[in-house]
Amino acid sequence: MPNHAPPSLTMISGVPQSQPRISLVLIHGLGGDVRTSWMTSADDEGTFWPKWLSGEIPGLQIWSAGYAGGMSISPSKFADIGSNLLERCSVAGIGTGPVVFIAHSCGGLIVKHLLKRAVTSGDPHDRSLADNTKGIAFLGTPHLGGWFGKFRDEALHDWFVQEFLKQHSIVMRNYYETETTDVSLPTRIMVVSKESAMGNLPGKQVALVGKDHLSLCKATSREDFLYQSLRMFVIQCMDQHAPVTEPPVIDSSEPFDVFLSHNSQDKPVVRQLADALATRGRRPWLDERELVPGRPWQDALEEIIQTTKTAAILVGPAGLGPWEDPEMRACLNEFVRRRLPVIPVLLPGAPTKPQLPLFLSAFTWVDLRGGLTNEGVGQLDWGITGKKPGPLVLPASAAGPPLQPPVTTESESGPLGTWKRRLQFLQIEEAKASNTAQKFELQEQIQEAKAKIRELEG
Repeated sequence: MPNHAPPSLTMISGVPQSQPRISLVLIHGLGGDVRTSWMTSADDEGTFWPKWLSGEIPGLQIWSAGYAGGMSISPSKFADIGSNLLERCSVAGIGTGPVVFIAHSCGGLIVKHLLKRAVTSGDPHDRSLADNTKGIAFLGTPHLGGWFGKFRDEALHDWFVQEFLKQHSIVMRNYYETETTDVSLPTRIMVVSKESAMGNLPGKQVALVGKDHLSLCKATSREDFLYQSLRMFVIQCMDQHAPVTEPPVIDSSEPFDVFLSHNSQDKPVVRQLADALATRGRRPWLDERELVPGRPWQDALEEIIQTTKTAAILVGPAGLGPWEDPEMRACLNEFVRRRLPVIPVLLPGAPTKPQLPLFLSAFTWVDLRGGLTNEGVGQLDWGITGKKPGPLVLPASAAGPPLQPPVTTESESGPLGTWKRRLQFLQIEEAKASNTAQKFELQEQIQEAKAKIRELEG
């Protein structure tokens, strides 16, 4: 960014017009950029890890702040930049709901200036942002000064520790580098020491082993420790400060509407899905909310699977969990015994071509990979209640039959019914397929299913 350019605030990913669950604001370090600071390769957009977060955490609105200034910048400018970014956040509506900051290097000092201005300006909108700040991750921030004591601001840091943090409950992460950095001096230097990065702050203190000051904010892959840690940090902020809503009153004597079988790694999004169903008047069974302490949980699982009205098998990025597989098989047994509707559900982050077990793939799935939208949750609600939420219009280019409700019928049973349901599933997928190769593969499977049905019908 040119040295004369004003600060900026760029939306990286948005959510539907309904208020986002949480706003994540990224602020880079000196000489950085709203995008390339967070990329391992400036020429490869695929290395921009904030985008990965938007695809894995529903309801996350991501912004990246930018500002001009290199190592020669006067620390007094940080207050001006913080004040300017605060106003930009206000204009963008950031602060009306929960906010999380991830800041690299001196970007962390700007966060503190921004929050101080929000508290002291006297403006209620500014104060709302400060009070709604739920988490801050500092990546190599020189709280006690950088190399040669540069950027030390004791008054600001004392205010942050002694006043702001004592008045606000915030999830904190303090990351520090372990390697020296090449800054065009005769020798490599430790730009920000561990002591300065920790700054006597509360929260976890995390060493990013193998990273220097410049790579401290970059992730090489989704498996990179930095990305995994920041992902869990954001999820923790969402879980700890999720708004409490009062669902409709439901008769607890009635059987549960749906059993949510899931991988424990997908727990955050499963909680959101359970809440979304509850607001529609459904009664979902989620283990952590229904298991009674001190009671054998295996007995509770057997009881819910034998009594629930429907079962949803939730498949996320990590696939089926170790206990989800036997739960799925028990649900399929109940389908055979009492025609229990079994609904496969693809969660955000699930693979493009999920590897579903053979018998499970015969059931029409619900695709939530695009997020927990009203339309997507409505499709699941359709499967639970059998009542269609409204017409679903496919793109004009899509061919094939309309989507059918993800429920099974009483009319077909045995191998013939299984193959007919598989045919229905394949036709729906063929209608949604976007590329020729995928359509061709599905058409071959459709012909195979039709042949098998003709054979069974004799």
